[in-house]
Amino acid sequence: MMSKETEIKKLLEEISHCKIAKAYFLNNERGVPCKIIIEFQGASEIKDFSVPEPWSGDVLKAKILFVSLNPGIGEGEIAPKWDWDLSEIDSLFTNKFINGIVSGKYGLYAKGVERSISSWNQIRNTTLTLFKLEHTLDNCEKVVRENYFALTDIVHCKSRESIGISETVKNECSKYLRKILSLSVAKIIICLGVKVKEYFMEQYEIEESKRTEIEGKERWVIFAPHTNARGARKIEKVLKDQKIDIETIRLWLSS
Repeated sequence: MMSKETEIKKLLEEISHCKIAKAYFLNNERGVPCKIIIEFQGASEIKDFSVPEPWSGDVLKAKILFVSLNPGIGEGEIAPKWDWDLSEIDSLFTNKFINGIVSGKYGLYAKGVERSISSWNQIRNTTLTLFKLEHTLDNCEKVVRENYFALTDIVHCKSRESIGISETVKNECSKYLRKILSLSVAKIIICLGVKVKEYFMEQYEIEESKRTEIEGKERWVIFAPHTNARGARKIEKVLKDQKIDIETIRLWLSS
């Protein structure tokens, strides 16, 4: 029986070197279901293609796992290419938030990007709140360095504004999310945005935020607005609007 560490590395390779992208570039199979999202990057050869992102953070340690629809493309961001060594790809994704810490600054930064990443800051702040930690610089770094949270997606290829994401593509990628969730130790899964909520409702027959079994583990599943949504996005308000006591979530996290 494989260890979790071995399983996660195999899954990293399976996602980052996706067989569909490989068929598109190396076998010239232009009718693949993910054609639009693959072509969005504009890469003409596989060596120039930014690999699908399996996750950000350490999913084997994080107690909170955020799930989004798909990763965006940041201007100037350094992203692993197909011919990178697997250990380099692993290091970049698993340590993405840790590498985003800049001494003396509250924001988290992506390599090659001068401004902090708003969505990363928001999920870190949500983590601080759920762990009942003051939003100090030390605590901001603590929850990142000690892997309190991680982020993954339903679809792992990068694009903007969900371009190229069809039901077929989501179905093709769902096997990966199930594997990630089965390996994740997260006690809380936070679904970001309407499309992720709809996906979980369909896949796991969940109609509202609740404590339930997901991939063999009992967890709280919380539906929350996407980090770029208008209106209230603070987790206190999100839970209050759904009549969920935040102390119940905190107690579950600490159990």
